[in-house]
Amino acid sequence: MAIRETLNQQKHLGIGIGAGLFVLALGLIWYFFLMGESGLPVAADQHYFATDLSSTEAAVKSLVPLDRGTLSPATHSGKSAYRAHVYSADGGKTKLIGYFERISDAAKPRVEALISKLKQAGQPEVGIESAVTDDLDMNGGLEIRFPDSDKWLPIERARPQIAQRLAKQGAGAVEISP
Repeated sequence: MAIRETLNQQKHLGIGIGAGLFVLALGLIWYFFLMGESGLPVAADQHYFATDLSSTEAAVKSLVPLDRGTLSPATHSGKSAYRAHVYSADGGKTKLIGYFERISDAAKPRVEALISKLKQAGQPEVGIESAVTDDLDMNGGLEIRFPDSDKWLPIERARPQIAQRLAKQGAGAVEISP
């Protein structure tokens, strides 16, 4: 009862404690939702790309890191390289490929024009990547392929399958970067 009486007598103390708890809650939300398990920001300077999609094992062996602004498909050592979303439940010792992504042939000129326009305007790389993602979400053109398939699907049709497949990869599997 002493705490309640003190807070009733000193209302500014209650307001201060409430504000402190609110700031603490915001900090925890920021930490857990915007940061990776390592405690470092999730955004990476590079993404994984795979040059051999013939099998899951071949794709894992062919993983190469390319700069984050690289459009998929890209060319690496004379081969087509596709953005690979790589997951691990053990800090990267075991790599599992969730899916590959590419920009469709029809959308590529539109995306390249957008990138050129934003670079001329001085937009930073992170802003360009965000704008490209938004454009692909609104106008279509992003395709994905699962490691056990040879069929590319529009992302709009594949989103439910992505969630189901990632859930099967095991608890604690998180996307990793090079």
